[in-house]
Amino acid sequence: MALRPVHVLLLLLPLCAYLFYRAAATEAKVHSLEQRFEGLDRPLAAGGATPPQAGAYATGSGQPGGAATSEVAGLQQEVSALKAELAQVRATQAEVGTPDAILGVVEEEQHRVQNLMVDFHAERWHEAADEVLEFLVKHANLSDFQRKRVGGAMTAEVERLAEIARTPNVFEDPDKLATDVIQLIDETDTKVLGVLNPSQRAAWQRHRAHERKSTYPWLPR
Repeated sequence: MALRPVHVLLLLLPLCAYLFYRAAATEAKVHSLEQRFEGLDRPLAAGGATPPQAGAYATGSGQPGGAATSEVAGLQQEVSALKAELAQVRATQAEVGTPDAILGVVEEEQHRVQNLMVDFHAERWHEAADEVLEFLVKHANLSDFQRKRVGGAMTAEVERLAEIARTPNVFEDPDKLATDVIQLIDETDTKVLGVLNPSQRAAWQRHRAHERKSTYPWLPR
């Protein structure tokens, strides 16, 4: 069974949520580290305001502020690594897209495939209508006038049926679909029966009864 757009969206929502959470958490960590970096960098930039006891002599580096300088360098590296990670997350988000964008793409592709399927079946419907028309001409003795009217009505029915089938999400409401198709069949019958004599009408109605069973078994009787 083909996945509906909403099913695809439900499958991708956890991924979108994870990427959003990861990006937000990484941004928060980068911000926190940058604030810490600034707090350590100010005393060094002020020209050795950090007491030697807090730096070199406590760690054995032999230089005042050595520990602070080392910590600043470490923070710089961590911030750079987190920014790179954040850039990668953002790139992944851009590839995946937002839920609305994903749903739009899925619906567009579904509609494209639906139209291709309708185009394929519409050709078969036209071929079948032509065969039925030729059968009626031969076995029900349709005149040229009747042939033109009946053929026009059948062609119009096929084109209208294809238009209904191209409607987005048409199969989401089977009751409406059945109502539209029954109305279309009734309109065609009215046009055709209006130009036929009693014996020809019987031939047409036999065709319609067979068509109803073979082509539209899902319609209510």
